[in-house]
Amino acid sequence: MDQLIDIEIVNSIRDVGDMSENDGFAEELLKLFVEQSELAVRSIGEATARADFDVVKYYAHRLKGSAANVGARQLSRKASELEELAKDGALDEDRVRVLLDELSQVREASLTELRRLFGTAESAGASGSFPPC
Repeated sequence: MDQLIDIEIVNSIRDVGDMSENDGFAEELLKLFVEQSELAVRSIGEATARADFDVVKYYAHRLKGSAANVGARQLSRKASELEELAKDGALDEDRVRVLLDELSQVREASLTELRRLFGTAESAGASGSFPPC
């Protein structure tokens, strides 16, 4: 099985945050990722129901890139798999539903682990500033 999170990317994000004057850099980045990944998964599901391959491909591609940027390796690979299916125009709705379920599960696991690694879980839960999965 693929590594869930690429720790080298996490460390790079930490390093950038340490060099930045913005104390909340990592939390802001992860908050944006939470929002964008949620939008992507929802949009892929809706587009699948309409058999809109272009929209599925678009959001799968966005999710692939944003997941890679925060080190969510498995999520990026699942999104890539979905993107390839959409490129081929071979979207079997049942296969996409299975992939979407897997994508959602991997997203949740990735967010939990990213929160743990960045130490944002406690502050997020208390203040509500970091959206839940």
